[in-house]
Amino acid sequence: MKRIFILFLLTVFIIPAYTANIKKLSSEAQISLITCSSGDELYSIFGHSAIRVVDDSMHINEVYNYGTFDFHTPNFYGKFANGELDYMLSAYNFKYFLPSYFRDNRSVSEQMLNLTKAEKQRLFDALEVNRQPENKFYRYDFFFDNCATRIRDIIFNSLDGEILYTKSDTLDMTFRDMIHLYLNKQPWIREGIDVLLGSKIDAKITQYESMFLPDYLKDYFVNTEVKRDSTTQPLILSDTDLLKFEDSEIASSVSPEQYGWMLFILLLLLHLYEIRTKKRFLIIDRLLLLTTGLLGVIVFYLWTFSELTATGANYNILWAIPTNLILLFKLKQLNRKGFFRTLGIITWVSLLIVLLVWKFLPQQLPPAAFPLSLIIFIRLRRLVFTKEISK
Repeated sequence: MKRIFILFLLTVFIIPAYTANIKKLSSEAQISLITCSSGDELYSIFGHSAIRVVDDSMHINEVYNYGTFDFHTPNFYGKFANGELDYMLSAYNFKYFLPSYFRDNRSVSEQMLNLTKAEKQRLFDALEVNRQPENKFYRYDFFFDNCATRIRDIIFNSLDGEILYTKSDTLDMTFRDMIHLYLNKQPWIREGIDVLLGSKIDAKITQYESMFLPDYLKDYFVNTEVKRDSTTQPLILSDTDLLKFEDSEIASSVSPEQYGWMLFILLLLLHLYEIRTKKRFLIIDRLLLLTTGLLGVIVFYLWTFSELTATGANYNILWAIPTNLILLFKLKQLNRKGFFRTLGIITWVSLLIVLLVWKFLPQQLPPAAFPLSLIIFIRLRRLVFTKEISK
């Protein structure tokens, strides 16, 4: 009952107090979607979106930016890994927005929104309420609640008419396919992300959901119309380049998958030499099990304890097995009866299964992990099923 009473007070007194202090836009006010191209840093690879409000008669030229966060947040990286990091809406004069993108050679475009006076005021009111200290923070989710989806929702909620999309609402792509479009020039980052993100991002995506990426939000708006009464009009009035830079070309290099197969061939030759000479270089097996075991612990932690929606149901756990950290200390006992031999057999069978069904799993696994899993499978077989003396 007490909570209901507090909610009543907020609704009746607090929120109206905010809106009463919000400026009324003039008939010349313009609101636009700002889209920024990809940057070199990981947090900027996928671009950025913001909203700009300009009303010269009211001396307003503000940018509303849902993509800001505080690096000085206590336990910043821990909160990020646990999905507990809050982002915030920042609002400031537009003259401070462009210089940083100019320094980073990132293109910036502006799409003028075709809104009625009432829709502009409604959108401006919502932004101003959102910027209040008690409202500006939100729990960030890269795929479902980020700088682009927040803008999509607040603009669509401000429209009076019916939203019509002029293209098909289905895409023959998954969330993973879409982020790969931005990571092809940084294959090692792509490979790492593919290890950490689970099967939830391998679902087919709709056009509406694709707007978690700023470029696709921009494209959606270009192809969107609004039907008000009996009149249908485009959502975008104009599209202007505020900053224009050519995309930088990165020279092609050896991919992680190619490195994986080169490592496989090298270790396979070493394995054949070991069989011929009846030797075992256990340091190689320990390094392989240490690497995959540590990855498995990270995958397990993100799946089990993190609030991140995209890290659950991660099939990488079938080859990045946390218990490999136990096996690496007991390699000489894997061919003897007991707990460690049983664990070694379970690990070997798990690798066999994942290698056989690799292409049929409901998740796209990182390509470089296949040759890595294959060589561990081959070497582990000898450790578990032969009685040779380890050296």
